[in-house]
Amino acid sequence: MIREYRNRRAGFLVLISNHENDPVKALEIYRCKETAELSFDDMKNNQDFNRLRVATEQAMDGRAFIQFVALCISLELKHVIYSNDDLKNRTEREIIDEMKLLRATKIEGRHNPIRTELTKLHKLVLKAFLIPEYADIEMPAADEPQIGPDD
Repeated sequence: MIREYRNRRAGFLVLISNHENDPVKALEIYRCKETAELSFDDMKNNQDFNRLRVATEQAMDGRAFIQFVALCISLELKHVIYSNDDLKNRTEREIIDEMKLLRATKIEGRHNPIRTELTKLHKLVLKAFLIPEYADIEMPAADEPQIGPDD
């Protein structure tokens, strides 16, 4: 049965490289490149660059730059997930949704912020990204102006 499947449906992928000799590493590089190309294609199709609904060319450039930065972050997240044995079986969306649950609240008169309890997945992700569990995150003081969407 396996031989029949292989003869009928299975194909071959040939990667030729003058840069990378390790086949596993070459396949990983190829997949990352393919992911980037597909993401740019999706970005163009989803946004339909003819209708960005921006007033100026500068605003369009800014929007394209933000989408590029988001793509870079997404690719790095996929790379870390793929290269970490504990996270390999998780999806990008699952990890993002779990990390969104982390909160830190600064109470006036208290030196350290109050933080949510870390789950096992939180700890795995922080370790994979080489972030200390209780990294000091700069919290704005109550009298500092907050940066918002209108700024």
